[in-house]
Amino acid sequence: MFEKTKLRVLVIIMLLLPILTLWTQAQANLAGTTISILNVRANPDGSILNQIGVNVPVLIEGRNQFGNWVLMHSADNAIRGWVATRFIRWQDEVAIETIPVTTEVIGGAPAPANTTAVEVSSAPVATSGEFTGTTISTLNVRSGDGTSNPSIGQIAVNVNIVIEGRNQAGDWFLMHAADGSIRGWVSSRYVKRQSGVAISDIPVVGAVIAPAEPAAPVVIADASEPLSGDEAALAAQLASIPVIPNISGNAVAIYRRGIEQGRDSQHFIQIGDSNSASQAYLGLLGQGNYTLGSFGYLQPTIEFFASGGINSFKEKQQTAQSGNLTTTIIDPIFADPRFCPGTAPLDCEINRTNPSIAIIYLGAADRQTIDHETYYNAMRTIVDRLVANNVLPILTLMPTKPHPQRPELKGMEFNMIMLEIARQYDIPVINMWAAVRNLPENGMQNDLLHFTYSGSAYLNFAGGENQWGYTRWNLEVLKTLYALRQAAGV
Repeated sequence: MFEKTKLRVLVIIMLLLPILTLWTQAQANLAGTTISILNVRANPDGSILNQIGVNVPVLIEGRNQFGNWVLMHSADNAIRGWVATRFIRWQDEVAIETIPVTTEVIGGAPAPANTTAVEVSSAPVATSGEFTGTTISTLNVRSGDGTSNPSIGQIAVNVNIVIEGRNQAGDWFLMHAADGSIRGWVSSRYVKRQSGVAISDIPVVGAVIAPAEPAAPVVIADASEPLSGDEAALAAQLASIPVIPNISGNAVAIYRRGIEQGRDSQHFIQIGDSNSASQAYLGLLGQGNYTLGSFGYLQPTIEFFASGGINSFKEKQQTAQSGNLTTTIIDPIFADPRFCPGTAPLDCEINRTNPSIAIIYLGAADRQTIDHETYYNAMRTIVDRLVANNVLPILTLMPTKPHPQRPELKGMEFNMIMLEIARQYDIPVINMWAAVRNLPENGMQNDLLHFTYSGSAYLNFAGGENQWGYTRWNLEVLKTLYALRQAAGV
């Protein structure tokens, strides 16, 4: 009897071992640390249950759909609940899209067990046993399941596809466009599957599509290493975009319409993360700490935006703060209670400071925490709200640089999302990706997040713009504001 019982126990342990191993790995991969004292809530919009201190180790169990809130518990299991994603630091290699979506309310009914980030209802409904989906980004279509395989074409964003199979790991799909225009392999992370279909439901296949002639590697400017594959294709597109935008008639119309309706022609708001929050970005201009060198023609533009009711260069508002993401800008939970309690930071500053222009730099932090679809939806919401309020949005592309642990691809893809939104609304884009490409270290610090800075409380446009990312950024913003004033006649 004892031997039979012992055998049963061993069988159970063997069956559970893979599950326990995966669970342990998931917990380890989702370890994080708080970077502030946080309110812990029952759900993202729910009541406060507790507080958790700064530098407290936590384990992240799940996230909400937008990725701006995570469900966590402290490592000692003393506290459990929802906290804002922006105030949690976790391992760089853990992407927000790999964290499962959950709707659990602490103290309420448990969330459905199989809710995941990619299982959405907007994908087409399957017929005849087919698995279907929709692309959430413009994708390279490859001959096999990996970036080492040559691209045989591209498929656009929001295209309906039929998923024929997957590779063993499930990170690549063999698919064809619903209209039959292209067939091949795409990365599964950029495909919305039809509702209720798990990766494991899709059969494993090993088909190889006849490849096209491989493209030659593309070298952009003086980048330290040649790019190839997906990065090269996107780099070539980004390099073709002018640094200083051509100010369209529509952009001028938005700006003038705002002025006609009472908006302050001399006031712009800054929208961004810790890069924008720094006084090294525009703030030194507002303080008069600069020399223009050969760019003296920009002096009237500085005076115009510094001498209104608000010095637009110095004022950072709540839309330009460390930790900001595209999602937090439009979330009322992040309202500053001193100004507009219960109102999203963006809406608050539109109403409170009455700007006619908004200069936006968001994406460097987002690419480490949210997925492509969330970024697109949030950025489009920001632009849409600004245009609806007759405030001219000016988007800014982010720089990228090679790094062995963090490819440039996602940053480039986020830049392409901004370009698509700019095209939809016909608004200006400052191409800082191209502007700093020839600078040392691509104008970026080693954290791959912040621009390089001279360390001086003085901006030198007599050579510093060719050395430091922040200096170059200031210069390109001034040039864009100058171009807008010229086009609008103000």
